[in-house]
Amino acid sequence: MPRLQNLEILVCTKLKLVPNFLHTTPLQKLEISTCPTLEKCIKRGTGEDWPKISHIPNIIIDYKYVRGSQEFMPEPRIFRAMTRKKRMRKKRLRKKRI
Repeated sequence: MPRLQNLEILVCTKLKLVPNFLHTTPLQKLEISTCPTLEKCIKRGTGEDWPKISHIPNIIIDYKYVRGSQEFMPEPRIFRAMTRKKRMRKKRLRKKRI
């Protein structure tokens, strides 16, 4: 996939590894969100799969820049929707505790 420049991996809770072809693509932006198992594998500098993605100039994990500039920040409406979901999840957890 020599022309792939942007890749978003969203809500893949069972995904454990990044694809092997990523280290050979000229990606400019990689965004990963709501992939808890994968996020551990790509942790900056220490993750098992970090070498596969370390060449990518803009990396966003759970809406936080790990590498790169703010010009590739996700659209605000998507960001607000995700934070709203997190708030609702926290409310449900609080209600369960009571």
